Amino acid sequence: ELKAQHTAIPFEMANSLMLLHSYILVKIQIKLNNHNHAARLLNRVSHNVSKFPAHIVQILTTTVIECQKAGMNNSAFNFSLILMKPEYRDQIDAKYKKKIEALVRKPDKSESEEDFSQCPHCHQRVPTYELLCPSCQLALPYCIVTGAHILREDLCLCPSCNFPAIHSEFLRYLSIDDVCPMCTTKIDGSRITKLDSGAAVDSFLAQSSDMS
Repeated sequence: ELKAQHTAIPFEMANSLMLLHSYILVKIQIKLNNHNHAARLLNRVSHNVSKFPAHIVQILTTTVIECQKAGMNNSAFNFSLILMKPEYRDQIDAKYKKKIEALVRKPDKSESEEDFSQCPHCHQRVPTYELLCPSCQLALPYCIVTGAHILREDLCLCPSCNFPAIHSEFLRYLSIDDVCPMCTTKIDGSRITKLDSGAAVDSFLAQSSDMS
């Protein structure tokens, strides 16, 4: 609603939406069998897990599992250490408790490297799931399907809510569901069109900057 009225969205509200949406996207990425994306999303959420006080143990447990599947073993170890704290240890699902305890006893500190892609503003290489460019210091809009930052050359907008998405990822997502993961409106895949000019992308980025 604020976006439709061209009203600047308060940072705290936008950040809370980003974290909540990242958490929602985990199930979608697991369903798409993309455990690397799921792990990156959970890594983001788990670094802000205090914002989900009723689900801390569940989120951290899922993060450990997905990080292991994605080869992010050091991250899995670090989140396992948090789960072993007295205030959380007894709440761990019995199905995963021994595995998490074993991770802490015999840690694997290896960590798969994150993919990089271009900043849509300055074209410098940025980690795919980073939402602030370290080069130009501009905020990077995130894809409503993957939670990664958007790509200039593969950008589209939801025809209902106008939130951005990586075009190829949106089409892939529509093969398993037909509603926008952000606004939950039913989407006709034929209406998903890529922004086909640099001017259109620049216009979107300028509007996004004005809204933040």
